[in-house]
Amino acid sequence: MNWEDTDEDVVMHMMGYGQNIWKLSIFKEAVVEYELDIHTLLYLTNSYIMRWGLNSDIEAIRDYLEFMLNRVKKKLGVD
Repeated sequence: MNWEDTDEDVVMHMMGYGQNIWKLSIFKEAVVEYELDIHTLLYLTNSYIMRWGLNSDIEAIRDYLEFMLNRVKKKLGVD
């Protein structure tokens, strides 16, 4: 398999090992403990929303990521 053949479903499966990764606690851990890129996590979240629609779990994750992104921007003095 080549990377150009990879789609969102494959990436999500790789990240979650067949389990639901769309839990706020997982995203908080990704941001706080592992310092993963918030823009990338927002991209994944927004891609999920565009494909599958919004639900309360995804909305909470998106809200958290946007809050953290704004916090980082404020800390750096970026608008």
